[in-house]
Amino acid sequence: MKLLDIHKNGNRLNNKIENLRPATRSQNSFNSMRSKSNKTGIKGVSFREDTKKYRARLYANKKAYELGQFEKIEDAEKAISEAREKHHGNFAKKG
Repeated sequence: MKLLDIHKNGNRLNNKIENLRPATRSQNSFNSMRSKSNKTGIKGVSFREDTKKYRARLYANKKAYELGQFEKIEDAEKAISEAREKHHGNFAKKG
């Protein structure tokens, strides 16, 4: 398995040794920023127009995890945050 050097703080211009760490491609994807098309401002949370609820889901180890649909955005954010800590560990990124 080939390891990549990724930036701990997400700043690709900061190549100081203390900002780099080895990671697999999968771990590197955990560390990615949220999509520019994300309208909720929370990585892994989207709003479903058909149900009028917030959906939380994440991907880890080639598997999609559906965490549920929530009335309140705060509840979806809590669910995604807890799941990210569990599945992504040190590579979890909120943004």
